[in-house]
Amino acid sequence: MAEYVFNDTDLMTRNKSRRKRRDVKEPIPMQSVPAYQLPQELVEVLKQNIHHYPGISDEGKEWLSCLKNLPEIKDIEETNYLTTLRLLLYLEDYFNEEERDLFVLRNQTIRRSDGSQDHFVIKVPGLAEDHLIPTDVIEVHDLRNPRKYNLEVTLVVENYVTVKGDHRFLNIYDDDLRFDVMFQRSNWPIRACHFGLKMINNSSLSPLLNPVEGDYCNKPKVGLFWFDEKVKNNPEQMQAVQRILGRTACPSPYLVFGPPGTGKTATIVEAISQIWKSDPLKSRILVCTPSNAAADEIARRLLRNMSQYLICRMNSPSRDKDDIDESIRGCSHFFMTKELLTRKKIIITTLITCVRLVRMDFWQNHFGYIFIDEAAQATQPETLIPLGLLSPENEGFIGRFDGQLVLSGDPKQLGPIVSTKIGQHLLGNNQFFSDLHHLKKY
Repeated sequence: MAEYVFNDTDLMTRNKSRRKRRDVKEPIPMQSVPAYQLPQELVEVLKQNIHHYPGISDEGKEWLSCLKNLPEIKDIEETNYLTTLRLLLYLEDYFNEEERDLFVLRNQTIRRSDGSQDHFVIKVPGLAEDHLIPTDVIEVHDLRNPRKYNLEVTLVVENYVTVKGDHRFLNIYDDDLRFDVMFQRSNWPIRACHFGLKMINNSSLSPLLNPVEGDYCNKPKVGLFWFDEKVKNNPEQMQAVQRILGRTACPSPYLVFGPPGTGKTATIVEAISQIWKSDPLKSRILVCTPSNAAADEIARRLLRNMSQYLICRMNSPSRDKDDIDESIRGCSHFFMTKELLTRKKIIITTLITCVRLVRMDFWQNHFGYIFIDEAAQATQPETLIPLGLLSPENEGFIGRFDGQLVLSGDPKQLGPIVSTKIGQHLLGNNQFFSDLHHLKKY
């Protein structure tokens, strides 16, 4: 499905007038992200509180066995790595559904979108980021009669949702009509994670997620002009930057770890700045974090070292612009064409929003480096989403990273909050990050 993309230069104009409509550019062809339905047999086993029940199918028995064994698993083995993560995502989706509130807006007006006969705009006050995404469905009830209509979401910008009406809705629509509007919060983060697992599987990257110790011949890069004097005067931080630039861990990920306040983010920012400075024409860097706050902080620090025109702080279209600090608004974007994105040297986004790059069919060997900051605060499937962008599509190169992956964080910090009551110790603990931390070479 195509996604409507707007001119990024209109950002400042819309800040002055939040209701002003942007100029629409041609839609970017994007790969779809499937819905990944929960297996019905798994759902039935969960409804029976993971007990054997009369009439259980053979497939149900297999799910039952997997669920009973899950609490005993301490580490996910390479042989069933993706299968186990997929099961954990199914469980997270199941238990999340119990917490997804049904949003109901009573007696609402729906206005026709400017210049369109079949698109309409609904204002949804207090709409949180990613609560609705394109392809979701909103149910509207005509207050004059018991009829209901399913309208497909095509665009979400702050508290305004654009939907497409079918012929039935077009036949009854009138500006003065009032409707009850209902929808359920999207499971978009789960869908993005499923899609990330699919990419890892298609690119045969699973073995690279379980690296072994070995000897590497790449040497640290020396003779650098330092941006941050504190990093320059700290031997450990300086060594980390030199090794990242020298790709001394390649093809394995490079890990920067330590407790809070030890300068991990400063080290990452210095490394990114040095990569750009060493090859300002060809360097392309992707920076991902679990949260908007962490991504904003990296953007804020990088702006001390380079022009805002080199950076794209890519936000989810549904993020409230008022949440963005004034200091980074010049490099913050919500809608950009693929052509404009490829011109940016550094793209900073959250792990979940990163899937937009994949859906754009972004070049899979475009980025020379991918940084994931605060990696221990993300679930393992979230961490895997951007990795497919490091794998070339060329025949013979499948199963290897074409660039350097760098992860930073504190493996001793509490992990992400998850909803699943089964396998919580696996999904809430980023084993990928922890396993790297325990290798001697790190």
